[in-house]
Amino acid sequence: MMKTMCDKKLIEKAKKKLHRLIPGAKVTVINDVYTIVDSEGTDILDLYFLPKTDNLLQTYKLGELAARTTQLFDRTHPDRLSLEDSTEKSYRINRKRNLV
Repeated sequence: MMKTMCDKKLIEKAKKKLHRLIPGAKVTVINDVYTIVDSEGTDILDLYFLPKTDNLLQTYKLGELAARTTQLFDRTHPDRLSLEDSTEKSYRINRKRNLV
């Protein structure tokens, strides 16, 4: 009995974390296997080639991994890391220091 209460708390915690990272995400069950679908209907686990599991807690953990991977891709995308931004920033800083 204690294990199920602990599992329920862990599942609720993982569920809240996933919903914070991916608003509108839902867990669906197909043939006794859990998967996560976002609000647009995209299967998140398939998108990142993650396995579908029969364990609900593991499914939430994999969904969290997929969301963090998306955040990492967005943060380090080559289009976002252009030299123009750093040049503009250094120009602004030097202008404030009256070096330009």
